[in-house]
Amino acid sequence: MLDPWRPLTSTACLSRIAAACVLVLLGALLALPSPAQLVAPPFSATSQTLQTLSSELQYTVDLGALPRRPRLIVEVEPDASHPDLEYEVLISDCTFGTLSSCANPTAPNTLDPRWSSGTGAISAYYDLVACGGGPQYVGEICEVTVRLIDFGTAGEPATVDVTIRGETRVPTATVEIEVDSNPQTVQRLAAKDTTLYQANVNASNGLGESIWVSAGTGTNAMHGLIDFDLNAIVPADSWIQEAEIRLSVLAASPGASFALYAVPDGLDWLEGVANAAGDESTPPAPGIGPHASWFFRRWNLLFVNPGP
Repeated sequence: MLDPWRPLTSTACLSRIAAACVLVLLGALLALPSPAQLVAPPFSATSQTLQTLSSELQYTVDLGALPRRPRLIVEVEPDASHPDLEYEVLISDCTFGTLSSCANPTAPNTLDPRWSSGTGAISAYYDLVACGGGPQYVGEICEVTVRLIDFGTAGEPATVDVTIRGETRVPTATVEIEVDSNPQTVQRLAAKDTTLYQANVNASNGLGESIWVSAGTGTNAMHGLIDFDLNAIVPADSWIQEAEIRLSVLAASPGASFALYAVPDGLDWLEGVANAAGDESTPPAPGIGPHASWFFRRWNLLFVNPGP
């Protein structure tokens, strides 16, 4: 044994110090948790060893192997000699939150964790079908951790059997609706409209009496935006067989034509309160917003603008 007060003068002492350092570093490396094992359900592993109170088992689950409308299930059972083994089963870091209503507000790209703890056989599950469903599971994962709390009366070590599987969640609710088989015709005025000006990319004509469309001759093109709120007049569970839009042309160049494009649903835009003067072909002052503009759906002078 080295004397802490004795000067280190020999090569032997330096070698012993170096060896001790190597042993300490090796012990630290051995104490690091092992990387998670990538598994595809259904998966099972028997006699998984828990050596110390800091022991845990980690699995990265491939969600692409789950069935449709899936529930992810993790089942753990300790060996017969450890009936009072206390531990927890945690399902966390599921990379599915951007497509679902189950997103973790503190970590938007993941789902809220699910866990279960106690003694004896334990199971934890996550109803991923409630988070959107569909083929979005391909390439997504969940982390599963079995974490020891207490060995119980039998002491260390202990072993557990782990099963990770998926099952299809069958819909249980029923809905009754009365269907009118006779086609009905409904009409709806535009809910909002505006003109967007390339000549002033921050301006629009939300309160104007008309809208303009023009290809322009350089940087002065004009585009019109029109919105119809069909949810207010089309009953739920109805089929739209035919739709027609009627526009009244107030003025046009000889032989003029224009094209109509559908804005994808969900890209909402603001009409604003600007009102262009005269025939409204000249853009008004943009003001501070908010309103739709040439580049943004909600342009605002003072804030970051969502687009495009």
